[in-house]
Amino acid sequence: MLDNGKRYAIVGVINIFDRRLKLDVVERSTAHAVANLTRRALLDWGIPESAVTDNGKDFVASYLQQVFADLGIFHDILPPFRPDLKPGIERAFRSFSHHIITLLPCYVGHNVAARQQIRERETFAKRLMSGRKKDEKPEELSMAVTPEKLQQICDEWCENVYAHRPHAGLKGRTPFEVSRSWITPIGRVEDLRALDILLTPLASRKGWRTVGKKGVRCHEGTFVAEELGGMIGSRVQVRINQADPGYAYIFSEDGDFIAKAANIDAMESTERKTLSDATSRAGHSAAKAGGRELRDMAKRTDADKSAEQIMEYHAERAEKIRQAAGPVQHRSVPHSTPELQAAADAANAHIPAVAMTEQAREIVPGFAPPATAQERYKLLVALQAREDLSEAEAQWVRLYGACHEAVAFREMYQMFAVNG
Repeated sequence: MLDNGKRYAIVGVINIFDRRLKLDVVERSTAHAVANLTRRALLDWGIPESAVTDNGKDFVASYLQQVFADLGIFHDILPPFRPDLKPGIERAFRSFSHHIITLLPCYVGHNVAARQQIRERETFAKRLMSGRKKDEKPEELSMAVTPEKLQQICDEWCENVYAHRPHAGLKGRTPFEVSRSWITPIGRVEDLRALDILLTPLASRKGWRTVGKKGVRCHEGTFVAEELGGMIGSRVQVRINQADPGYAYIFSEDGDFIAKAANIDAMESTERKTLSDATSRAGHSAAKAGGRELRDMAKRTDADKSAEQIMEYHAERAEKIRQAAGPVQHRSVPHSTPELQAAADAANAHIPAVAMTEQAREIVPGFAPPATAQERYKLLVALQAREDLSEAEAQWVRLYGACHEAVAFREMYQMFAVNG
């Protein structure tokens, strides 16, 4: 229970190979909270062969299953009431809940009996503090730990304590030691914006909508984009970030990115006109020995600062281990799926044409497109007709082909072709 009076949950993920652990402090364990933790693990550990979860509703939600499917990760859902099938994460949580957490003021006990003992200690402490001289102001017991502080403690405990504990399942080695022994290349998502697009939740009904004459109706809003103009009656899939409901990412039934559509219902009349004008021009695109360790260290520290001093000790110890071991560089290979490619197109669709010229070397290393719009589109058409494109050329074709400038040229030429 944290400083705002709310009870919080902790979700965790563990890497089976080396037992590396991550914990996230969340108000509620939801599919979105699990997805955020998954994102942290993907960025630090790379793409796994499979993701094993229990069958809780936050782990089997269609949104989370879609995330795993889009990333090409096999989702192994365990049967109910079988914690023995996921012993790694169960033991990790037990270690955490019997270690530093018991010394924090936010700790409310493992069960009702433990909670009652804590209440009795608090009452005794308050009575003891009140027995002071008349001119002395009684001290208040601080029970405040913020969510941010608890998250920091979780991160430091995983990195500085758990990672340097010998594990029986690792034949007495530590997660830190085992992680350094990995030699196979690790698949990683290179385009973080594409990953973020895939983590953007699907709209209700698994995101499926039909394009209407006025756009796509979803979440009490109407989302419009020029690219949807010729798709009336088509079935599309919609992703909306609840933190930014002003836009939605629209994908085809095949998973290809179509457009970044704007919620016209959320705009003022002047903004609607501006959007309409712009559209017409170009478009939108987570025990015992630990207990003894705590008790021994607590005897050597101030009770009020025991948790802080214990964590400082482990941080210093972990840093010495890391320095003695020296740096290690795991080999990485790009990880991609058709869904990630479509998400990359969505993430880069807003890049204006100028970014494809003046900053092209930063966006597409090793490739510098022509300076004028006409020459850029002419080059695009020529490259699309070739099959022997270099990696830089192929990347530029994909990015430039989805930007506003290329869309405008394409539609202009199509109009002239229709009109003869």
